[in-house]
Amino acid sequence: MTVVSNDLKAQVENLLPGLESSVVSMGVDTSKFGKQYAVNGYFGQQEKKVVLFVGRLAEKKGVTYLIEAMREIDAVLIIAGDGPLKQTLMEQAKEQGEKIKFVGAQKHEILKIMYASADVFAAPFITAENGDKEGLSVVILEALASGLPIVSCKVGGVGELLQDRKTALLCEEKSVSQLRDAIAALLDNPELGKELSANGMEVVREYDYEEIARKYAMLMEK
Repeated sequence: MTVVSNDLKAQVENLLPGLESSVVSMGVDTSKFGKQYAVNGYFGQQEKKVVLFVGRLAEKKGVTYLIEAMREIDAVLIIAGDGPLKQTLMEQAKEQGEKIKFVGAQKHEILKIMYASADVFAAPFITAENGDKEGLSVVILEALASGLPIVSCKVGGVGELLQDRKTALLCEEKSVSQLRDAIAALLDNPELGKELSANGMEVVREYDYEEIARKYAMLMEK
């Protein structure tokens, strides 16, 4: 059995004592993402900076807290994805007007441009009421490979992938104030964003498909 994070490994071993599992994480094709795909003004944002969320619009993604955090931030929020909470989130975002845009699910050919053209990537993940939480986020890997500074939360496998103030700014889950402050810090301080992005590019190499394939090969050879 393989799992994508140590957090999941601990849960499996708690449910099935004695079952041996190996951690082999999700991967990303790093060659298909990067700042070379950036397009100026891609989101029609004029002079505004852009915060990007990509993912399924479900409880564990924490988008409701991100929408609240944007109230005091002078930037555009682009939400790419579909899911069961889409209509609820659109209603919540209405009073902020054109500042928050829902663009639906997008193919990777478009996503690579969106990642590269944004200023900050937000992944405000939480633990859902039924205990569901992020294992190891592929969208975070894609954002890292795109050289995008990240704001996320300490939940599930995220803490194994990202280090606070080294490769991302990490918040407590469901904390609107921490999300707001972290996003504002990256928008106001591009140098901090560049530092986090550079460190993140080093980390994401370990998650390239070639590295993940090598780990699976070693596991099978055993």
